[in-house]
Amino acid sequence: MALKNRILNQKTIPTLKSMSSVVKFFLLSLCLSFLSSSIGFAQIMGQESSEEPVLNEKKSLSSIEAGISFLTLEPRNSNNFDGFIFDLNRNNLAITLHQNPLLIFLDYSSASKNNVDIKFLNLGVRFDIPIGFSTKGLFTPLFPLSIYSDFLLSSIPDNIESDNLSISSLGIGVGIGFIYSPKHFSFGAKLVPVYAFSTQAFSAESGSSKGITFNSWLVFHNILNQYGLALGYRYKYIITDFSENRFNYKVNMSAITLGVSF
Repeated sequence: MALKNRILNQKTIPTLKSMSSVVKFFLLSLCLSFLSSSIGFAQIMGQESSEEPVLNEKKSLSSIEAGISFLTLEPRNSNNFDGFIFDLNRNNLAITLHQNPLLIFLDYSSASKNNVDIKFLNLGVRFDIPIGFSTKGLFTPLFPLSIYSDFLLSSIPDNIESDNLSISSLGIGVGIGFIYSPKHFSFGAKLVPVYAFSTQAFSAESGSSKGITFNSWLVFHNILNQYGLALGYRYKYIITDFSENRFNYKVNMSAITLGVSF
């Protein structure tokens, strides 16, 4: 009986640790969202205090979408670990929440490879602080300064935590984009290179993540009262660089989503 309890405890502890990593990332994202809201509120107050007109809210993007993402996760050349290497090429459930200038995305899948069950989870937040100038025409250029937070988990249920890939990142980026907003629809895109500080399972094992993020949207406004149709595309290419090279990976992922704007 004692041996059985010890085995059960060994299998339970990694799960609790993985949950702890997710909880920590959610708390980090919550802090980021609070900061984003504070900055957004300050911008609105600044607009109201100036003589310049506030942008038409109907033409800003607020949507929730679901669809499919296409993932390639593979080790970099510097990753010469002799143990289990995560090498995934699969489709995921993709969810996107867009409240301009806040972008939240989630990708999830669980599948077997070589009779091994492997879960994949990617949860990210990007808040874009607009830099530049606004125009009164239909076309508006964008120069966002972005705060970027990302949590990537690829795990095997019975693994110990150190053998799973559990990378949390927090960083910044500066990009370029545009919004084209006629009367009945909006179309736009943002390309943002990012650089982030990263940790493995919120441990002392740290490194960096860098790459590009891209998202575009097409929204048809007020199809049914205040609700419209939103079509989105996002792409991410990220490489990680850790002192322990077993955590050096490349992430290549694109998602197509469809949903409701409001």
